Amino acid sequence: MEIAGLTNTAVVIATESDKEAPLVRNTLRKVGFRVVSDQGKSDRVVELAVVDADGPNPNATFEDLHDRYPDARMLLLSEKGEDKLLEIPGFGHVRGALKKPFKRSQLVGSVLSLMERSKVLTA
Repeated sequence: MEIAGLTNTAVVIATESDKEAPLVRNTLRKVGFRVVSDQGKSDRVVELAVVDADGPNPNATFEDLHDRYPDARMLLLSEKGEDKLLEIPGFGHVRGALKKPFKRSQLVGSVLSLMERSKVLTA
């Protein structure tokens, strides 16, 4: 079920969860994203980063990703509500949040909404 226009859109997934990483990776690949590994390289163009906010130091994770990929849209995954996420320092770099647990359709909907919103904001 590939979605037109996403084929060459690069995405980085930053999660420690053995359960969520394959789900996120496989779902995004199925709709057409090109999932790339994050090995600290800032020379590649990444348009989306999916970040697990429930890891040991989520602020450092998305601050680090923002430093390497400043133009990437970020989607934060968390068991906390969005109001709690807003309290995390550095949340300003994150442009969307999805509460865990989530379904594949919710992930795709959140990503597409995030991509579409940012197109409107930059147009």
